[in-house]
Amino acid sequence: MIDKDLLFNFKESKYILLKPNLLSTDRDACTQPIFVEGVINYLKSIGVSMEIVRIGDSPGQLKKNVISVANKIGLLDI
Repeated sequence: MIDKDLLFNFKESKYILLKPNLLSTDRDACTQPIFVEGVINYLKSIGVSMEIVRIGDSPGQLKKNVISVANKIGLLDI
């Protein structure tokens, strides 16, 4: 099924990478988990298997790692 709004068939993708900005644990410095959850819910609603969906980013700072930032902002709960 091709999404009529995006003209792209997500279900034909081998993988889908959701790349939220995970720069730091400051609330306004990264993509909020509720937005990521909304994208995931949309993909599910059009029949995309969550087995092909990945979430990834790099904070771009030496003293931060993506897992700790994602955990502190609540993204891992999603």
